[in-house]
Amino acid sequence: MTKQCIVLAAALLASTLSAQITGRIDGVVSVEDGLLPPGVLVTVHRIPEHRNISRTRIPKYQVVASSLMPPRTLAITPAGGFQAEGLAAGRYVVCASFPEGYLDNCLWTGQVDVLLAPGSAAAGRNIRVRRGGVVRIRLDDPQSLLPLVATSHGERRATIGIMSADGTFREARLRSRDATGRDFTITVPFDTPLQLWVNPNGVAVRAPDGRTPLPAGTVAAFQSSRLGGSIEFRLQVVPKGVP
Repeated sequence: MTKQCIVLAAALLASTLSAQITGRIDGVVSVEDGLLPPGVLVTVHRIPEHRNISRTRIPKYQVVASSLMPPRTLAITPAGGFQAEGLAAGRYVVCASFPEGYLDNCLWTGQVDVLLAPGSAAAGRNIRVRRGGVVRIRLDDPQSLLPLVATSHGERRATIGIMSADGTFREARLRSRDATGRDFTITVPFDTPLQLWVNPNGVAVRAPDGRTPLPAGTVAAFQSSRLGGSIEFRLQVVPKGVP
């Protein structure tokens, strides 16, 4: 093969590879009242692919390494536009991250799913966000029973969030921690019956009325209103088995 042929073959290969990763997703984020707050971010998550590696009738699936991609976070334009470029073919989920007082579309109002073909563009993937009520939860830990580092892989000893009527659980976000406890928040839909749900692991959590839900359960039922302010709950971590 001549040098010229090698160069041509390399150019064709590079062009083919480039075409496989030049997919694009774009759209616009908007709010029901038309006022976009500062600090809005859009995150594009790729859904990992799996293949069956079993040689028997019982399937055994393995993640395709090439389909793994860290989430890509994008800032939006003043008009709410966003664009993610250089994406490989595959399935994606697009979420908008808002400050407190706005519903996370991937938690409440419906995630944006995209099936991207090689080198294609998925336009008009618009995200419309509604306002919601802010729920603040203070978890007092006077005896320092919770670990210093909280993760979702076993070290977190108290998972706090909201349970909706259909049985869907949405975890509250840790906002801050100090020497005596932690603060969580989550924005929820207005005028919707919900439950504050706590799942202790290795500890107990005392509810405001003095009950200690074990091992997991409803701490309080509530409903956020457009006319009201934020809803606040205060809980306390106690050793497991304490009445």
